[in-house]
Amino acid sequence: HSCSIELGSKMSQYGRREYWDERYTRDSQPFEWYQKYTALKPLLDQAFPDKNGPILMVGCGNSRMTEDMNDDGFSQIQNIDVSAVVIDAMRKKCESRQKITWTAMDVMQLSFPDQQFSGVFDKGTMDSLLCGDNSTANVHKMLSEISRVLKPDGVFVCVSYGQPSNRMNYLEPPEFGWSVTVHTVAKPQTGVSIPSDNADVHHVYICRKGVAAPPPAESQAAPQTSA
Repeated sequence: HSCSIELGSKMSQYGRREYWDERYTRDSQPFEWYQKYTALKPLLDQAFPDKNGPILMVGCGNSRMTEDMNDDGFSQIQNIDVSAVVIDAMRKKCESRQKITWTAMDVMQLSFPDQQFSGVFDKGTMDSLLCGDNSTANVHKMLSEISRVLKPDGVFVCVSYGQPSNRMNYLEPPEFGWSVTVHTVAKPQTGVSIPSDNADVHHVYICRKGVAAPPPAESQAAPQTSA
């Protein structure tokens, strides 16, 4: 199953906006899901070589990820989260940072035009949706929207606790127009991790547009014409 049985009903709340508003109202301390920027930097340098390109950070929460990326030279990062509470707090915290924006928005219904971003980054949002109701349909909506707003050669990076045997089913539909490679990063020795499995790694799925395999329809053309 996509979610940890051990954590029970708490994780089932991760797909609900009300849960996040209440959580960020109660606890405003920065919380870093899975991995810090320093551990992900080598992969992000490969995925997002142009640090001046527009990046979309989905489900930003109150992570330091955007601030650390900005400090490292990423100059345009648009942050969205379903919780207006955390967006307001982060906008105030980062008001001195140029070209860093914060918008309350649902990743399943992005208000951006097509092909706007050279990169999209997610750390835990897909996993959270998989914990909620209608998880399969909601993740499909999220990935369809991310594919839509990516430039034709754009890259989507998704950090997840989910193993490829589960997550690739969601990421690989040909309609998204990207090819997926899987990388692993060792789990930090300290900090909170979701005890969903016994693996000692997090998985980083790098989805590259413009290098996808031909759509299956082409390979089916020959049998159809010979029929």
